[in-house]
Amino acid sequence: MGWLLHPVWDVGLHLIVQDGQFAPLWYVYLCISFDVVVALGIVNNQKNLISWLKGA
Repeated sequence: MGWLLHPVWDVGLHLIVQDGQFAPLWYVYLCISFDVVVALGIVNNQKNLISWLKGA
C-alpha cells in the first residue's frame, strides 16, 4: 500500500507544492514510475503467493 501511495506524495510535493523547483522533473517522473513498477510487482507477488497457498 505504501508503494502505491508514495507517487501521490511525489506529485503533491514536487509537482504541485514546489512546482518542480526542488528536484529536476526527470527525477520526479523517474521516482513516480519506479514506485508504480515496484508496487505492481509487490501486488503481483502477493497474488502469486495467495494462489500458491490455496493450491498447497
